[in-house]
Amino acid sequence: MERIMEIAEKHDLRVIEDAAQALGAAFKGKKAGSFGFTGIFSFYPAKVLN
Repeated sequence: MERIMEIAEKHDLRVIEDAAQALGAAFKGKKAGSFGFTGIFSFYPAKVLN
């Protein structure tokens, strides 16, 4: 995500993060879904949530 965000900032792009299967996950202390302009989660019953 660090490299993606560097590229996005360099080119004035917005990152929409697909965090559908990442509920509760983190990378280097930062929660999934909080890296880009927005993060999208899915709570569909068939998702792996446990």
